[in-house]
Parts: sequence; C-alpha cells; structure tokens
Amino acid sequence: MLMPIEQTGGRGDQTIREVKTLVDRASALGASLARLPAVAAPDLCRRAADALARVVDDGDAVVALARVDGAGRIARLESIGVASRAGAQRAAERGSDLRLGVESLAGLEPSPERAEARGDGVTHCAAASLGEHERVWRMRGRGALTAGVGVLPRGPADRRVLVYLAAGAEPADARSHALLVATATRLITGVLADALRGSGEVIEWLTPREQEVLDMLILGRTVKEISEELHRSQHTIHDHVKSLHRKLDAKTRGELIARTLGYRSN
Repeated sequence: MLMPIEQTGGRGDQTIREVKTLVDRASALGASLARLPAVAAPDLCRRAADALARVVDDGDAVVALARVDGAGRIARLESIGVASRAGAQRAAERGSDLRLGVESLAGLEPSPERAEARGDGVTHCAAASLGEHERVWRMRGRGALTAGVGVLPRGPADRRVLVYLAAGAEPADARSHALLVATATRLITGVLADALRGSGEVIEWLTPREQEVLDMLILGRTVKEISEELHRSQHTIHDHVKSLHRKLDAKTRGELIARTLGYRSN
C-alpha cells in the first residue's frame, strides 16, 4: 500500500523541506525585488544583488549588466552590483574581491558550457561545469558558484544580465541552489528590463542627486520643500526634475511617479 508522502520519512521528508525552503527563498526574493525602483537607479544592480544575498546563508551575490561581442563573449560591463552576508568588514573585502572576479571574466562567454537555454530568454546552469567562471571564484576561496544569464526583451540584443551566487560552502542540495539562481535570474532580468525600458546603446543612469529628488517626489514633496531639505535652489531642483522627466520619458508628475513604481501608460 502506498503511504502519504508525509509519512514516508527519509528522502520524501527531505524533498518536502527542500521545496519549502526554495519556495520561501524565492518568495522573499520576489518581495524584495518588487520594492526596487523601476528606474535606472545608479545602485540598482547592487540592490538586486543584496536582495539575492539575503535569502541564502553565507551567500555572496553579484548582479551585472554586460555587453557581449559577436562571438558571445563578455565585451564590456556597464554596471556591477555586489553584496555579501558576511560581517561589515568582511563584506566590504568580499565585495571588492567579487567585483574583481566579475571584471576578470571579460572575454569569456557569459553562459558557461553546460548551460540550459530556456524559452523565456533566461539561461542558467548548475554549480558544476562552470569552467573558467568557477575557477575565478575557487581562487577567491568560495565553495560553490551558480550562474545565470538573462536576455533583456527590449534594447540592444547584445546586452545581458549576469547573476552569480557564491556560497561559503558546498550547498546541501545543488539542484535547489541552481533552481533558486534560475528563478532569481528571471526575476532580476524583469526588474532591469522595466528599469531600462527605452534605453538605447547608452544607458542614462540617474545620478545620486536625481534619485534623491525622485524619492522625495514619490513622498509627495513639492519642489520648494525639496530645495529647503537639500539646501539647493528651487531652480536647481527644477533642473533635476526636468532631467528626470526626460530620462524616464514622462510628461507629467503623475506619469513620472507611475513609471518609477513600475506602471506604464502605454
């Protein structure tokens, strides 16, 4: 007689726990990413990496936006974001190390050899068989690496989203780890696609000051209130607002805020 899976014990119980952990982590990641601005914020990749690093134990995450050449190799990195779950000092050291690791991948194919191409434009691969990518991380003392590559649905066809998740030790379940990165790659690619919609060859990233002004506009502050809080003239704040309208292709204040929150009028 077949027993209900919850009564079988052993592998059945372990599988249930692994699936629940994966679902919980994916849900937490989705909730964190949903709070990111739908604009080309200067720290967008770092914030996406931080959201991913937070859902794993002792995890280091990298999110990068890259251009690939005609041979499919990484030609140029447009933005890199790194995050670590280590303590403050170690996190800073790891962050610098991870950034160097990603920069050293220039000239390599972003999708490692045994990668699986998916119909939704996302490519991911398990921690095994990452070739040169894995060698770079092993040299930096990380136990396991899983990578994902996303293709933005709009903009230049040679632009890729690279997602790397490095664990401090070999994960207990490499398959769940790979599935988490595949899910993260899909979600993060969607976030970047919304933020960079309409971006051509050159991305017009918001400046830190423009991001600050935009955050205040979302809170309902007037230009006068923003100028007083930032100790800048109203003329300067107006210039920032005009730049925001241009970069976000918004005609009204309402449309500007709507686009920031991820809504589109078209």
